[in-house]
Amino acid sequence: MESLSLYDDSTTLFADTWRVQMHELIGKGFAEARRRQGLTQEQAARRLQGRGLTAWRKSTVGQLEAGLRRPRLDEVLLMAAALQVPVDKLIPGEDDERVELGDGATVSPRWIREMLTGEFYRDTERPGSQVPYACFPVQEVMAQMTDRLQAEREYYRVRTAPIREHAKVDDHYITGEDEHRMFDPPTDTERHAARRLGVPVPILKYAARTRWDHRDFDEERDRRVGNVDELPPRSRQARRGLVTREMLADLDAFLDRVGFDRKRDADGER
Repeated sequence: MESLSLYDDSTTLFADTWRVQMHELIGKGFAEARRRQGLTQEQAARRLQGRGLTAWRKSTVGQLEAGLRRPRLDEVLLMAAALQVPVDKLIPGEDDERVELGDGATVSPRWIREMLTGEFYRDTERPGSQVPYACFPVQEVMAQMTDRLQAEREYYRVRTAPIREHAKVDDHYITGEDEHRMFDPPTDTERHAARRLGVPVPILKYAARTRWDHRDFDEERDRRVGNVDELPPRSRQARRGLVTREMLADLDAFLDRVGFDRKRDADGER
């Protein structure tokens, strides 16, 4: 803890200048504005009374500046009016200080000032390095999701290594789209095929696009089935079923040929 300054003969304000609560910051800002105007706490209290805070006394001001009082928004507005300063002038501090606004929400004093003045949304093209510090719970959630996604991608990068090695031998080019499409939401057909083959869905999708010239399982099935609009419903269903079984046998043999280890996947779902 750091002693900020002696505001008068009765109050010394102690606050953590690295991480503070909002009411502590406002108390510090009020004290600084009061001192700049050469006002004592008693004189400031009288001004506040004249602006509608009739119950405020010198002791009230002392509690505010010591970080022991949590002013309401209406009180903050009247405090600014009493000292004849904009509300943002009651928010001191630099970008290396952190203010806790809520559970998991931490911002810099400059962020608060810019939100109060509207400056935060006016300058929408400034570099990210010049944007005031702000950290919210959603950012932590996104960071965790990114970490999980990276871990998942690394897991499947290792698992698909046999397929990539086989593709090199066959002089088959695997595209960046193939790498990304394996993580697309699966269709019901792909889920069923993955369970039948005993592999995770991303492996099924990757193997299909490698085996069938960058076509997904559904795309390859539709290509093989062809136009069946003239067939009766049962015949169309039978045709699709036959093609699906042929494709599953094709992929099953392909995975065995490349040496993919299916013992690690008990039910086809990771």
